[in-house]
Amino acid sequence: MATYLELDKCNLLCSCKQTSPLCTLYFCRHCLCLRCPNCVSHEVDSYYCPNCLENMASAEAKMRKHRCGNCFDCPSCGHTLSTRATAVVHAKPDEPGRTTAQKAYFLACGFCRWITRDSGIPDQQQAAGGWQEKISPHFKRISELIDSYHHLAVQEKEDQEWNKFARKRNYMILLERYPVLNPRLRRYCSSSWTTPNREVAPGKKVTIPAAEAS
Repeated sequence: MATYLELDKCNLLCSCKQTSPLCTLYFCRHCLCLRCPNCVSHEVDSYYCPNCLENMASAEAKMRKHRCGNCFDCPSCGHTLSTRATAVVHAKPDEPGRTTAQKAYFLACGFCRWITRDSGIPDQQQAAGGWQEKISPHFKRISELIDSYHHLAVQEKEDQEWNKFARKRNYMILLERYPVLNPRLRRYCSSSWTTPNREVAPGKKVTIPAAEAS
C-alpha cells in the first residue's frame, strides 16, 4: 500500500523505446503495439462533462462556452459541488394551525463543507436545472471586444489573401513588360495566372469603446 500511488514504480516499454507507466499508454488495434502520448495524435471525438458524463455536440459546447449547466465548482476550494436535499416546513395558508413538509435542494461541498446557504443563495424546488448563474457586470464589454477582434481577424485574413493575389499579378505585369519570352511560355502563364474579378467591400471602421473605471 505504500507504493500504491507511485505510478512510475513499474514502467512499460513503448514502440519508440521510451518507458512510461501503464496508465499513460494506449493500445493500437491496427499494429497491436503499445503507444505513448508522444506516438499518437489526439482528436476530439465528442464533448462531455467529466462529472455527470453529459454528452453534447460541438456547436452546443461552443454555445455553452465549454461549461456544463448542471455541475458547479466550489468557489472556496474548486471541488465539484453535490446536491443535497432537505425538508422545509411551511405553514398552510388556509389552515394556520397545520404545517406541511416540502423538499428543498441546496449545493454543498464535500471537501471544505461550503454550502449555498452560507452565501445567501436560496434553495431550489428541483434538483437540477434550477440554479441560475449570475451574469457578470463585464459580460457586455467582453462580448463587444470579442466581436471587434473577430471582425479584425476576418479583415486581416482577407488582406493576406489579397496580398498573395497581388504578388501573382505583379508577375503577369513583368511578362507583359518584357515580351522577349517564349510565346508558348507566355500562353502557359496567362492560362495559369488568370485573375478573377474581386469585389472589394467598403472598409468598415472598427470602433472599440473605451472602458470606464468603476
